[in-house]
Amino acid sequence: MIETNSLWGVTPDTILSVGNYTLRLKALLEGTVPPSWIRGEVSNLRQQASGHYYFTLKDAESQLPVVLFKGIALQQSVRLREGMQLIIYGEISLYEPRGTYQLIARCLLEEGQGRLGLEFERLKQKLQTEGLFDPARKKPLPAFPKTIGIITSPTGAALHDFVKILERRHWKGTIILFPSKVQGTGAMVEIVAQIRKASTFKELDLLVVTRGGGSLEDLWCFNEEMVVRALAHSPIPTLSAIGHEIDFTLSDFVADLRAETPSAAAVWIANQSESLGERYTWASHHFLAHIKNTLATKAHTLALFQEQIKRLHPLHRLENAALRLDDLQSRLKTVFKATVLQAKNHLREAKQRLDMRSPEAHIILQTRHLNTLRERFQQQSRLKIEAAEKTLSHLKTRLSHTRLDHLLARGFVYLTNANGHVVTHQAPLQNNEPLTGHFADGKRKLVVE
Repeated sequence: MIETNSLWGVTPDTILSVGNYTLRLKALLEGTVPPSWIRGEVSNLRQQASGHYYFTLKDAESQLPVVLFKGIALQQSVRLREGMQLIIYGEISLYEPRGTYQLIARCLLEEGQGRLGLEFERLKQKLQTEGLFDPARKKPLPAFPKTIGIITSPTGAALHDFVKILERRHWKGTIILFPSKVQGTGAMVEIVAQIRKASTFKELDLLVVTRGGGSLEDLWCFNEEMVVRALAHSPIPTLSAIGHEIDFTLSDFVADLRAETPSAAAVWIANQSESLGERYTWASHHFLAHIKNTLATKAHTLALFQEQIKRLHPLHRLENAALRLDDLQSRLKTVFKATVLQAKNHLREAKQRLDMRSPEAHIILQTRHLNTLRERFQQQSRLKIEAAEKTLSHLKTRLSHTRLDHLLARGFVYLTNANGHVVTHQAPLQNNEPLTGHFADGKRKLVVE
């Protein structure tokens, strides 16, 4: 019983259960640590039967448990594998039954593409905050551009397509090429230099920055801050035509107009010299592209808000329940395996004890003992019979020596009286009493004198 006046000031009301204390930690952790992007290496990857993934995200200094629920995993383009480098967006959570914290993954990016993507978003946010993407600061494009400057690779397909379309559409004007590398080392410096050089040409009506499609790494020079700022400060109206329709660079956001492809840029320029109806069609197309771009930007912002809402959604409880279910399944498998193993050990020991007490083993042992006794009996019997036979033979020999005919043959004679009785003593004999003498070769009548 704890006294209320204890030295430590402990009272029954101040004592927390483990569950209540863990709930406090969970509320503190999830309420103060915002969702974050985290980079690390995947290790201890495993997938439960439920479809959820569990792994550890680690680096040289520390490691972090991560759970990726099945529904989120199906939305990812990244396929998890042991040892891969990942950038993960997620929020921290505390798993109450074990009192351990873990990261609930919401978005996966593979290192490289993910790093450039994060850098893209960082620069985009920074420049947008500065107002470089503000439509109000964009310069109006000329209605009928006659002299056009183009910054691109002189050997690239983009320049060829651009010129070919203008010729096919019978565009009448002048093109001034400002050659530059459009990817790789040194491309950023060359592009900035050519933008500044083109700014000195007062006769230019429009400056086009273009190249063909490629990967995010290939197009990265058009995301460099120096290039974006150089375009923003160009006194000449700018038109970006970089990559394919689905490709977006920061240069597209800062340019006065974006065309989906180099060919689309050429079509737009040619259309400026054609009918108002055709220009309206192109304007509609451009407007839709602008709407798509705006929607893509807003969709990204909306996704971030949706992630924050998810943390407060009932789905969060379902996810915690799924974690607990996976945990219980793992523990049940462990207990089941241990129980089966223990039962097998008990069964093996019982079988050994049963084998030791088995009548079959006892019968075999007694049979062997009986066979040994039988062999010994037979051996002893044989020896005794042989000894008895020897004794019998000896007795037969001795007996044969005592037979009457043998005795008579050796010279013995026996007498019988008139009654045929053998005479063994002389006292009863009378004078002249007739006797019969028995010899080896016959009988003879005798008279007592």
